[in-house]
Amino acid sequence: MCFVCHGAEGKGDGPASKATPTIPSDLSDATRAGLLSDADRFAVMRNGIPGTSMPASGANLNDTQIWRILAYVETLSQQ
Repeated sequence: MCFVCHGAEGKGDGPASKATPTIPSDLSDATRAGLLSDADRFAVMRNGIPGTSMPASGANLNDTQIWRILAYVETLSQQ
C-alpha cells in the first residue's frame, strides 16, 4: 500500500507520487523522521492526514500491523 506513493525506498517517488495533490513524505529523510513522536506516526498511519493524499489505514490494518510497518519505516532513515 505504501509503495505506490512513497516508493520502494520510501523517498516519496512511488509510481503514483506525481499524480497526488500533495507530495508524499520522504520516509528516508533522517531529519524528517525526528519531527513526529511514535504516537503521532501511529495516528498518521491509522487515521491518515485530512487534506492530503495520506489515507487512513485503520480499516485495513490492525494496530500490530501498523506498529510493524512503522518499525520498518524507521529503518529507512537509518540507511
